[in-house]
Amino acid sequence: MKILFSFICILCLFSCSQEKEKYIYILSRYSQSKEGDLVLKFNNNNLKISHIGLSLDNTIDSRIYNISYNEKNSEGSSLLQENRKKFWNSPDVKDNRIWKLKVSATEYNKIKIRLDSMTQVKYYFDLNPKTFNGLYCSEFVYQVLENANHLKFNQNKKCVKLNVIERIFVQDSTLCYYAADFFLKYQLKEIKK
Repeated sequence: MKILFSFICILCLFSCSQEKEKYIYILSRYSQSKEGDLVLKFNNNNLKISHIGLSLDNTIDSRIYNISYNEKNSEGSSLLQENRKKFWNSPDVKDNRIWKLKVSATEYNKIKIRLDSMTQVKYYFDLNPKTFNGLYCSEFVYQVLENANHLKFNQNKKCVKLNVIERIFVQDSTLCYYAADFFLKYQLKEIKK
């Protein structure tokens, strides 16, 4: 009887430790603009990714959380929640992409909580890492992922010296940046739209 009870306890412990896998979605687009072309220059891959956002589900009405360069929500924050139609505004639809990233239930819940709390704060677009509440799109996505699991989603910024024109835009001689395509290093799968 003790052996049966021990076996049941071990089975229960094992099944409790198995978290159900969940997915989050990273969406990208390419905007044919000076800013978009500047972003492409600092990416790690050749895909046309100049802007990214994050979604908790993969439906047509999904909310895509993203930091906008030139738009603000009704509260004056650059942290937007847009549907796909609004978010995917690339001149060429093939540059609108979506990736599925497997996360644990714990990571998913941390991401959801972080997104909910961040929507209560007024953010603005800024490339300077020293500014308070200033973010750019890939920095925002990185912070949300890193908050969910700092070991799994840890990554260093990429630092590059800027030319004269780029210095004017960035207001610094060096840019330390999470590339817009930083997330491609994680095990994820591009899915068809």
